[in-house]
Amino acid sequence: MIARIRNRYCLLGLFIFLSKLGYSQEMENIKKQDPFSIRGNVAASIGGYGVKGIPPRNNHFLWSVSGNPTLSFYGVELPFSFIFSESNQSFRQPFNQFGVSPHWKWITGHAGFRNLTWSNYTLAGATFLGVGIDINPSLFRFGAMYGRFQKPIEEDTTTTLDDGFSGFSQAAFKRKGWGFKLGVGKEQQFFDLIFLKVKDDSTSIKRPFTQEIFPQENAVIGFNTEYFFAKHFTFKANAAISLFTKDLGSNPYDQGDFPMKKFLNFLVAPTISTQFYYAAQASFGVKYDAWNVLTKYERVAPDYKSLGAYYFQTDMERITISPGFSIKKNKFKLQSSIGFQHDNLNKNKAAATKRVIGSVNININPSQKYGMTIQYSNYGISQKPGTKSLSDTTRVDQVSQSISLTPRFNFGKQGKTMHNFVWLNTFQNLNDKRTDTGTVYEMKMMLSNANYNFLLIEQQLNINVNSGYNHNILAFGNTSSVQLGLGINKSLMDNTLQTGMNFNYNKNFFKGNSNGATYQAVLNLGYVPAKNHQIQGEFNYLRNKSDFAEVNESFSEYTGRVTYTYTFNYIAHGKDK
Repeated sequence: MIARIRNRYCLLGLFIFLSKLGYSQEMENIKKQDPFSIRGNVAASIGGYGVKGIPPRNNHFLWSVSGNPTLSFYGVELPFSFIFSESNQSFRQPFNQFGVSPHWKWITGHAGFRNLTWSNYTLAGATFLGVGIDINPSLFRFGAMYGRFQKPIEEDTTTTLDDGFSGFSQAAFKRKGWGFKLGVGKEQQFFDLIFLKVKDDSTSIKRPFTQEIFPQENAVIGFNTEYFFAKHFTFKANAAISLFTKDLGSNPYDQGDFPMKKFLNFLVAPTISTQFYYAAQASFGVKYDAWNVLTKYERVAPDYKSLGAYYFQTDMERITISPGFSIKKNKFKLQSSIGFQHDNLNKNKAAATKRVIGSVNININPSQKYGMTIQYSNYGISQKPGTKSLSDTTRVDQVSQSISLTPRFNFGKQGKTMHNFVWLNTFQNLNDKRTDTGTVYEMKMMLSNANYNFLLIEQQLNINVNSGYNHNILAFGNTSSVQLGLGINKSLMDNTLQTGMNFNYNKNFFKGNSNGATYQAVLNLGYVPAKNHQIQGEFNYLRNKSDFAEVNESFSEYTGRVTYTYTFNYIAHGKDK
């Protein structure tokens, strides 16, 4: 009871402080902030839909009214959105998860729904409802937070799922936490010590009968540091240890007497379900004008958890080296990376998995008129025996490679014409070295896409032509497709009228035989009769021709729609921008 009263007074005190902080901020910036403003847009549309050959995939009569207004009070913004249509009605406002973080000089306050990140392995983006503060005067760094990470949810066995079957809502215990960050230094040279304590309230809900969930407790201690020195060198590191109790209701752990007993009891109430985890990463980089190299190391224990974060890749040790260089004033740039990763850190898995990841990215830019990008990546995964031996039929051994070449050209007459041509060519290969599955999982893919764009600047006419070819070699049969496209856009009447036409054709093949085709035509029209007013019209026609009626039916489909949009930006005192 005393602890709850103390927490409430602490919470009240922080809210009062934040109120005064926000007030000080307003007093200092009152001349710079507008007392009230509202901006955004509202739109209304009407249209029709028709189809022949298949059942309708939309309503024949289409209409909608939507808006995205944003209110602002002395710089604090409240975004809203709504949409009403023939098939959907919704209204969204920020008050379900509303928060503010007022800032004044070297003090930042937090209130409401917030997510803070102090390091990768401690408090790392988990949303909480509460208060917090960051103080960074000169070389001193301090942060603190207190709040609710999870609201209590009772089990509900009456819930009905969308498919008509009965289901169960996910029950959850009320979860609260607090933490602090204490450090020295500035933005690129600092050291922070971090502590986070999060605990479930086992009395906040009735114990579920159909779901196996348990109240948990977690204490995390970590550090985060970054040091930039000698203009070219950067060192970063962060690590944490986590004491995680999976079930507060399990039997207490009789640890006996030892020097750290009181400190351990302060962190968590040890039970037989309490586990110890660790995680760490470090990097060292060197960067000069002509070359750079970055080395990173990371190790995360199996099942590492922090209730201040949502997800971790665990049971992993990884080292990555990323060198790069440039010559001829960046006319030739190369950036590469090679990484080695493995799991089974506790050596208790039946098999250990190894991964090798490499990549090279080359940019060649002899001039502004032409250049080329070359990319190569290699991803290998293999296994070695752990607690059990592996046979050729159970061992994983695959290598995936990808290479792409993308030449590009830009030319034209200044102020009159502009030509742009980009040609993407990609080849991917998956090689399975297992004798029993190699022919099943192996795959080759070849892709080529060319895009040409022509612009007449004075006439405000844009023409786009594109084509593509894709070919896949698979175990069950080869597939391929050919794609052609044409787009024309023209501005008229001093840019108040925008017109556009787009045509696309796609032809598919399976095992060398025709497998259907798709034709699409889209017409667009946009008109601005006055400031803040816009009228848009769109007509879309789609024709799908199938060569296998027993699999896919041929059909024709069209959609037409006209939309009116009004954009506004109103500020108090009658100033309409």
